[in-house]
Amino acid sequence: MKKFFTLIAVAAMALTASAQTAWWKADGTASVAASTLIDNADVKISTVYTTKGEAVEQTILGQDFAGYIQLRVAADPSATDKTGTEQANNTPIVIDAKKATKVTIYMRRQKGTNGYNDDDNKDLLCWDQAAAAKIAGTVNNKEYDDTEDYGFGAKTYSLEAGKSYTLYRKGSTVRVFGIAVGDVPTAVEAVAEAKAEKAAPVKVIGKNGIQIGNYNIAGQQVK
Repeated sequence: MKKFFTLIAVAAMALTASAQTAWWKADGTASVAASTLIDNADVKISTVYTTKGEAVEQTILGQDFAGYIQLRVAADPSATDKTGTEQANNTPIVIDAKKATKVTIYMRRQKGTNGYNDDDNKDLLCWDQAAAAKIAGTVNNKEYDDTEDYGFGAKTYSLEAGKSYTLYRKGSTVRVFGIAVGDVPTAVEAVAEAKAEKAAPVKVIGKNGIQIGNYNIAGQQVK
């Protein structure tokens, strides 16, 4: 059974053999300015400003999260303002890539005019500070809430060694639940794995200590 992770912002854990994921504080407190979220051989990831955090249990692409921080800026990054202008209770995230690697953001974002599409008007954006330009990412989700006002999913960016990037959103708020560094399962793989785990047979032992049989989550006996 999967567990809800409540690691503090500076902690990291293995998601797969080649990925590390940080989960945010889950006690409702803010992540303060210049908090280091991940610092390993591949990347250093930090907040810029103090941002709102809240304890919310959420499953995204088979991964369980316990809290989020908010991303938003009042003005887009530029050649002279590399992280964007501060928006109250929100922050961009800066990623310093020590090696060429992939970074996947697990998030909630608002539904845009074109649904939940890559690079639409509600998208999470990534700014290459050296080139003063946006880089494209790959959306890995199609999960909506009950009202379909918001979508939960992930977006992956391929980063170059020695470069710094700004993750941000202007005009709408993105809630970031976690960041994975390295290769992660695709949406189909992650959800299939989560379903398989929940459906795994459970060994049932009788009062006399003799195994009665194995049963799946629906209560059906299996071999």
